[in-house]
Amino acid sequence: MRPVALSGCYLSNAEGAPGLNQIPALSFMAAGGCQSFVADGDVTQGPNHLNFSLDPNVGEIILSDSALAPIDVIDYGPQVTDISQGRSPSGSDTFVNFSQPTPGGPNPAPNGGTISVTNITSTFFKLLDITNYWRWDNSGTDRGTTWYPSAFNDSAWSNGIGLFGYETTPAEYPYAFNLKTAVEVQPVWVGEG
Repeated sequence: MRPVALSGCYLSNAEGAPGLNQIPALSFMAAGGCQSFVADGDVTQGPNHLNFSLDPNVGEIILSDSALAPIDVIDYGPQVTDISQGRSPSGSDTFVNFSQPTPGGPNPAPNGGTISVTNITSTFFKLLDITNYWRWDNSGTDRGTTWYPSAFNDSAWSNGIGLFGYETTPAEYPYAFNLKTAVEVQPVWVGEG
């Protein structure tokens, strides 16, 4: 199972304006996974915060593809404080109230039932070829979102060609890993093509 690319999709709370909030580039969801977004109208809080908020009385939530065609639309009624609402099981057409919210995780299935997944198609595209040069920053500096724009000057960053990743069994991989660098969390191996 492959991850689902959410990049370029949109979330909205208005039927006539499906493109209110575009999901950032390089956003993915694990196959069979769940994604949490916060509709608080404050995108400065991070990429999972939306530029709109939800009406507590009645409203809708729209997920659209990059051409603004609806993938899924949820109409909801009055909300109750400290009560979560969602599909049960996940991906079904049945909406229920939960006393325990499940942000970023599957909704509880009734009577221990199975979990289903909303049918979302995926599109695959190559980010880098094995021979492309690319840059990385392993200074440990939190750059927030300042590096997102394509005009960002990353000329002082390290650069190279080949693979980027962490491999515990390099002998089993078809490309040689011969350059070692480190990032904030764990070592990263870079192999040349």
